[in-house]
Amino acid sequence: MTTTKKVLLVLGSALGLCILGWVVLVGAVYAWGGVMTVRIDNPSGPDLSIPVPMAVVDAALATGGLVFENVHLNLGEYGPMLREILEVIEDCPDMTFVEVQDGGDHVRVVKEGGTLRIEVEEHGRDGVNVTVSLSTQSIARLLGV
Repeated sequence: MTTTKKVLLVLGSALGLCILGWVVLVGAVYAWGGVMTVRIDNPSGPDLSIPVPMAVVDAALATGGLVFENVHLNLGEYGPMLREILEVIEDCPDMTFVEVQDGGDHVRVVKEGGTLRIEVEEHGRDGVNVTVSLSTQSIARLLGV
């Protein structure tokens, strides 16, 4: 085998291992906590779709510090009740829980699979639409119930 072939083989193997490592990392992050997706549809500007691994959200909440220094969630006696509500939502069939139409604005809370999706459509001056999707398990972890 020539030197060129050996170098190409080593580079190809290294690239393959890097790709495999990223696939395993992404799979582990998704399996550990899932992904919260924030989508912003802006008719007067760029659309954004931001997948945020829940591991990052958990780490940000755990570290506190500057970002979440003023966030203190104490559900008290409502914690167990909220946990039960989330378990019921997780077990129920796919459905729309809440739908509100106010003038041109529209808000929906929908359950699909294990995901809770909150959609806000604004038909006012800017007409920006925002959708946030995350699993019920992630919500429970975020709320500490």
